[in-house]
Amino acid sequence: MTLTPKVAEMLSARKPTNVDPEASVFPSPKGKLLNDHTFRRRAWTKILTRLEITYRKPYSTRHTAISHALANGANPLAVAEQTGHDPQILFKHYASVIQKSAVMVEF
Repeated sequence: MTLTPKVAEMLSARKPTNVDPEASVFPSPKGKLLNDHTFRRRAWTKILTRLEITYRKPYSTRHTAISHALANGANPLAVAEQTGHDPQILFKHYASVIQKSAVMVEF
């Protein structure tokens, strides 16, 4: 998905001066690629517990991100492309969000 200016600024501030363009943005504590299982066990579960949020898989944040993007007026076709969704599937699963944010244009 396209980053908001605030998120882009936050990531730019975190970026080291001599960065390898192929390096991971969020590496493990040892600088390696994150392993999904290890990430969930070591960080995700602890963060959710600390915030008193009921456990959910990190993947569920994808649905939230898509819903928020559409509710805030993002182009559904652009969201489909950025998230790898077939546009028909996106419309099927997120039609209620799209309809709530749709604006009728008068001719």
